[in-house]
Amino acid sequence: MFVTFLITAFTIVFVMALLVILIGAAQNRILRLLRASPQRVKRWGGFILILVGSWLIVLAIWSDAFSHIFPV
Repeated sequence: MFVTFLITAFTIVFVMALLVILIGAAQNRILRLLRASPQRVKRWGGFILILVGSWLIVLAIWSDAFSHIFPV
């Protein structure tokens, strides 16, 4: 039973350390890409804002239909 606990603890620590390393590496890569192309960030940000705004307009127009699909 004690060996099982040690294996589980070691696995959890190993996975957590691996995740920290992978997230840190991905974060550095993403930050380098964002610094290199501010125009791309602006374009994608505008695209996302247009999508969200369109979704809110659709929800406002067909609110009765959505209230039957998603009852609160």
